[in-house]
Amino acid sequence: MRKSSLRYRTYGVILVVACLPLVLVAIANRSGESETAHMSSLVEGAVTQLQSSPSPQSQVHQVAAEHRVRIVIFNSALEPVAQADHEAETSLRDQIGDALFGPNGAPNLTQYDQTRPTHWTEVQVAHQNGFSKSCSLGLGGSLTICHHAARLPNGHILLAEKTSPRAIRALFDLRYPLLKLTLYVLLLSGFLAFALSKLLLRPVERLQREVRKRVASPHSAAPIPRVSNDEVGDLTTDFNALTAALLAKQRENEAFAADLAHELKSPILAISTCAEALQGPLDETRAKKWGAVLSESTRRLNVVTSQFLELARAEAGLPNEERSVFDLTALVRELCESAGLQEQFKLVRFDSSGPKAEICAAPQPVEKAVRNVLENAAAYSAPQGVVRVEVETSDHHVNLTVSDNGPGIDASDLPQIGKRFFTRRTGGTGLGLAYTKAVLTAHGGELIIHSTPGSGTSVTLRFPR
Repeated sequence: MRKSSLRYRTYGVILVVACLPLVLVAIANRSGESETAHMSSLVEGAVTQLQSSPSPQSQVHQVAAEHRVRIVIFNSALEPVAQADHEAETSLRDQIGDALFGPNGAPNLTQYDQTRPTHWTEVQVAHQNGFSKSCSLGLGGSLTICHHAARLPNGHILLAEKTSPRAIRALFDLRYPLLKLTLYVLLLSGFLAFALSKLLLRPVERLQREVRKRVASPHSAAPIPRVSNDEVGDLTTDFNALTAALLAKQRENEAFAADLAHELKSPILAISTCAEALQGPLDETRAKKWGAVLSESTRRLNVVTSQFLELARAEAGLPNEERSVFDLTALVRELCESAGLQEQFKLVRFDSSGPKAEICAAPQPVEKAVRNVLENAAAYSAPQGVVRVEVETSDHHVNLTVSDNGPGIDASDLPQIGKRFFTRRTGGTGLGLAYTKAVLTAHGGELIIHSTPGSGTSVTLRFPR
């Protein structure tokens, strides 16, 4: 059942559309009956109220407005002596009816009056019999007219009328031909629904079969051929792009795992060698030597694992990391002062400049990301080099640019900068710039690197405002 749900839904829509005219006719007829009864009660109430009044002519306008009807009082010669028309009020239903009736609008009492005889039949009947009451159709069945006429004690004739246009309800008179037409339409629509569902579902089913093939062997399967030249075909192209991106990410993760294993292999091997050496007799010199190796290997292992965990957290988008607004320029100034106090950078001059630039970010990850770039620039600066840090603001971004006067980066190495475990520095892990790039991505920013061999390197950290 689920497999063909789209097909059954198509059949259902066709069935509803084909039967909708009959449903509308039934609803219109039901509403027409209730509305006719309501109109009859309004005109009867108006007549009853005026019959009990000592001065009917003076209250014609008041009663007509109260009951929303037209009231006319005729003398014994059947000539109108008083009248008020509050029957024609414009409502949302009337406006819809006007649209359904076309440019001439819905029929009304004024048009119906033009078809009446000189002496209105309702008035003549009431003059002869004392009263007249009925609801009938006029203007070719397009207008329902309810009236109530009664003879007053002074011989005058009181007439109250109310009308309602019959837009959709007029179709009730054609219900039997309409039923026959609906049966023919159902037969035709059933055939069209079958053909349409086949046409729509064929490319979907082809795409489904191709996807299931690739679920069984995701690595060896070729891209899915375009199944059609419509939206389903576009979905095939998008699916191939998603599959390619997932495979590329998987290969990247596999390479990362291999690099991590290689990076951990050396300190683990050193620790294992030290453990074996410490099991035998040792003099003080050898003990110091193996102790130093063990200490350095442990430090190296701790650095790699710590940076790896931080990188993994950053690449996951820094979940649960609280964001706050702070001044990036002030942070840069503090980091430059701190870096200048480090022993290995005592010959490097750090210059920072820029206006106040507030960003909303996770303070600690951003601080570590900026520190990584500063230390990289200082490490590659020429002896007694200069590291310049400049903060610039625009309508949409805050740019933090760190420039050094070092040897620059070879064109062949430039695409690799920022990738995990790629480093040009002895003793480095290659995770620093990768972490910085991940932090910027987590904040909706980007890392931009420009370098010319022999002319230094410029690294820009772009944050959204």
